[in-house]
Amino acid sequence: MKYLKVLQVVGLIFGFISSFTSFKVFYKNVDKLNTPEEWRFYFSLAGFLIFLSMFLLLVITLIMSKFLTSKFLKTILTKFNIHLKQK
Repeated sequence: MKYLKVLQVVGLIFGFISSFTSFKVFYKNVDKLNTPEEWRFYFSLAGFLIFLSMFLLLVITLIMSKFLTSKFLKTILTKFNIHLKQK
């Protein structure tokens, strides 16, 4: 379990760094709009949106996994006779 937490922290750090770096590149290419090098703006926008969506998906997944494994949720589900499949 310790290695899983380390991987989660490393994933969050890499996700944040890649999103921030792609935002800096996108922000630098805003002035290229309406010039012959306009393609740089659109490619950096696409890269930023891809990295941001992957980072947000990672954060949402980690939050939901913590929520689904919490003792609170298990007690609520047992009150309504709903049993989660366990491995």
